[in-house]
Parts: sequence; structure tokens; C-alpha cells
Amino acid sequence: MSLLEVHDGENITTYESTSFIKQKVLDAFAPSAFQLVHDGYTGFGIASPNFEVFVTDHKDLRIYCNSLAEVERILRSFDLPTTKRLVLLGSGPHYHIPIGAFFNSEFSKFAEALPQTEIEKYSRGGGTYEAFRQDISSKLEMSVQSKVKA
Repeated sequence: MSLLEVHDGENITTYESTSFIKQKVLDAFAPSAFQLVHDGYTGFGIASPNFEVFVTDHKDLRIYCNSLAEVERILRSFDLPTTKRLVLLGSGPHYHIPIGAFFNSEFSKFAEALPQTEIEKYSRGGGTYEAFRQDISSKLEMSVQSKVKA
């Protein structure tokens, strides 16, 4: 199963598809990897009956599985520290910013330099660049699973 969560003001729309194998989902996400990781309105994930990985719109990584041993081993291999009390910035006041704001606005001077490949993609048409969610949902034949007010 693949998941795409879109935040639009106070509305959250969740799209899902159950039709494709893991590699097909990863291939559909790959061309939009930069947008998925940096857009403040988008969460995404992939799931199977025994394992789910979801990246929220705050870019928190959430992993759900039957056994955490393998996940913990992988995280330890990257020397990631553990903590009992995790304080996240998302719990305080914050803004969600669409990916396009980093190209032609006041926000761009606060951001890191953008990769040249992303600048070139954006220069072909900002609207097209920001339509990455529609591209993914189309490739994966996603349908609306839920619409809620935040």
C-alpha cells in the first residue's frame, strides 16, 4: 500500500493505493523525492501487512512493525542516538511552507542553496513542479481514503 497525505489549510486529504508492489511505489516516489522531503504540506509512506514507514508533513519518520529488532539494528548502524524523551519542533508554533516558496520569495534567502537539478525542474514551470502530488497519485492510481479537518 502507498500513502500520500496532503495538507491544505485546515484540510487533510489522505490518498492510498493498494495495487502495486514496493518497487513500483518507490519508483513513483523517486522523481519527486526532493519535493516529498522538503514540501511542508505533504506526508508519504509505504505499508505492508507487517511493516509501515510514513514520513509526516513535519518530516517525522514513523515506523510501525511487528518486531522492532531489525529496525533498531539499522538505526544503530547509523549511530543514531536513542532518547526516552523526544522534543520535536512541530509541537510548537510553526508554519507550513509549500515547496515553491523556496524558489521565488522572501523565504528563499533563509533556505539552503537549492540543487541545480531542482532549479531546472522548477524553471520549466512552477505549477508543474508543484503538481508532484498529482503525478504520484496518478502513477499509483490512488484514491481518496479520507478527508478531515485538522
